[in-house]
Amino acid sequence: MDLYTIVVHIAIIVISFYICKFIEKKTHGRLLHGLKDKLTALVNRIVGWLDSNSNAWHRHIRQTENTQRRSQPRPEPIPRTNNQMENRTTQRRTSQLDAQSQLRPQPQPNTVLYGNNATENRAPQRRPLVPADRNNITETGQMIYFANDRHGRSDKEYRFNYKKVGDGWRAYILKMPSLGNHSSESAIIHRLHDSNGYYICWDRPVNSLKDMQNISRRWADSIQTYIATGHFG
Repeated sequence: MDLYTIVVHIAIIVISFYICKFIEKKTHGRLLHGLKDKLTALVNRIVGWLDSNSNAWHRHIRQTENTQRRSQPRPEPIPRTNNQMENRTTQRRTSQLDAQSQLRPQPQPNTVLYGNNATENRAPQRRPLVPADRNNITETGQMIYFANDRHGRSDKEYRFNYKKVGDGWRAYILKMPSLGNHSSESAIIHRLHDSNGYYICWDRPVNSLKDMQNISRRWADSIQTYIATGHFG
């Protein structure tokens, strides 16, 4: 039942009430019971008629809306051509490659990215380690290594410059993660210093570049453990 029907019902009841009061006043309260019953029945008939017509009108409106909704044609999908599908696939692949290239650290000039290990989410990138006449070199330049980290740290990039000093090789530390609140004493982290900067301390001369690179990898992995736990190695 809507608001209009309710208002009409109230109006009919109010009018009927005042009609009865008016007749009782004119007849000095001697209104016949038969007339009151007939008036009450008439009011009830009018109210019932309004209810039935209101419900029928609502059903008609709902049926009309459903018919109009079903009769409206559905828009047909626009077919895609093969060229459009290929272009979308190419754009998706290009965006994925761009995102991967942004996450991957880019080597600086004269920098060699070597020995990426299994903890990295990308395939190893290898460039020529040294010039062809590698027996006569005395310094490699900056080289990058991503250390193994069993503690979930994301900062694990190390950069070394391998330089021959006297008869042995040294791994000079160009970049490493911060030690935080841990001590940086040479006896604890096995790091020494000379005029060229900090380098990895080893208990005996290292005669080959390959051995020095392996030592620097082990040292970087141990530093990651030291940063996380306070224990070197």
